[in-house]
Amino acid sequence: MGCGTTSAFIPVDENLISLESSNYNKIIVYDFIDKTHKNPKKTQSKRRKKLMGFASQRFADLVALKIEKTDAFHEIVREANEQNIPDGDYLAIRGEITRYYRGNTFLRVIIGYGIGNAFLDADIELKDAKTNELIGTFKVDKNSWFLGGVLAITHSVDRFMSGSADKIAKEIAAINHKTVEPVLVNANLETLATLKSDKSGFVLTNAQPAVQ
Repeated sequence: MGCGTTSAFIPVDENLISLESSNYNKIIVYDFIDKTHKNPKKTQSKRRKKLMGFASQRFADLVALKIEKTDAFHEIVREANEQNIPDGDYLAIRGEITRYYRGNTFLRVIIGYGIGNAFLDADIELKDAKTNELIGTFKVDKNSWFLGGVLAITHSVDRFMSGSADKIAKEIAAINHKTVEPVLVNANLETLATLKSDKSGFVLTNAQPAVQ
């Protein structure tokens, strides 16, 4: 899956071990936010905006689908607009992508030594959806194999996102300690139509690609 790490769950309360006694059996995953554009004086290209709009949705989609597979929540909601807050006891996942570079597969395989490397950095937060209280965080810091070669072929940002989403989902499921029959609610998000779920009853709804 590449070099670097996706951290374990980092609770705000160091004594937090489990959410088992809570009423959280639903979770909402919002579109992640692009924070890769560091220079406000430099205009971000339309191509880059479209790429990051897709990446921000894609990463969140993968997190939602991986959570669904854990059977830890009765309802998993994907929502583009973080101003839309559902009624009830929901956990909320919000994220910021701070570095995203697809790199060049040919260069990192043939030359290596950091040339053509792919990078994915992100800060992920787990909150109470209603109160916005921060419960804990994850830190994603992934990059492709420095020395290149065949091993570097599979080290892409897509695989980084999938691997990180898998770990985040398992960590959240581990502290929630519940086993239920999940239902993933699709909020008309275009990127979900490109992904598949192993659960029956998962309905995909196509929407126009969003550019953020």
